[in-house]
Amino acid sequence: MLRAIVFDFDGIIADTEPLHFQAFADVLRGEGISFGEQDYFGTYLGLNDATFLRRFSDDRTLGWTDADRARIQAAKDAAYRAKVAAGLPLLPGVRDLIGRSTGKRAMAICSGARRAEIESVLCQHNLTTRVPIIVSADDVPLSKPDPAGYRRACELVGKGVAGLSPSDVLAIEDSLLGVQAAKAAGLRTLHVTVDPHHPSTRNRSACERIADWSCDGLEQITEDILNQWFHDYR
Repeated sequence: MLRAIVFDFDGIIADTEPLHFQAFADVLRGEGISFGEQDYFGTYLGLNDATFLRRFSDDRTLGWTDADRARIQAAKDAAYRAKVAAGLPLLPGVRDLIGRSTGKRAMAICSGARRAEIESVLCQHNLTTRVPIIVSADDVPLSKPDPAGYRRACELVGKGVAGLSPSDVLAIEDSLLGVQAAKAAGLRTLHVTVDPHHPSTRNRSACERIADWSCDGLEQITEDILNQWFHDYR
């Protein structure tokens, strides 16, 4: 039985990934470093910022210190906030799925984004009370594909849902690292491809091999489909 949904945030609730890329690209350009969409979406999608900066420094042999990464992170945060402040729409199907799930199943977010980034978008769309549980990059020490975030989300959801099993929870993800993290934590997984032309689709076949289900947008997911999926697992 489907008892809870845990949403990824970037690329599932809102199309924030291009904003993260643009913010990083702007800051890195100021450092004299070129950084393209294929680099970000093909190699680093799904990592939190801290892990991305460490790995990027290693991959490019930049030798960044902790102070370097902190400075770049602060500049990226400011650039990203400025872009989000202009307004950011929800992705298709998100509001409807949340509305249909309210009062029927628990809902949470497990994301590599920082808590303030998530809350700012939820607040814009009056969703803070409907999706009250957030596990962000600020709450777990390791980035996806490590399952710590999803395990923590299940732990928090389980405080209000007696006897919750990870197999009663649907994780909705758009990245390979996210699908791997959710599967490792024992959740059922739905991989969503919002834009077939998005650079992240280079990992689509790998995601579809691992995920329990796949679709091209949350607007395709009806209550009958959800109920049938979870009934088939019983």
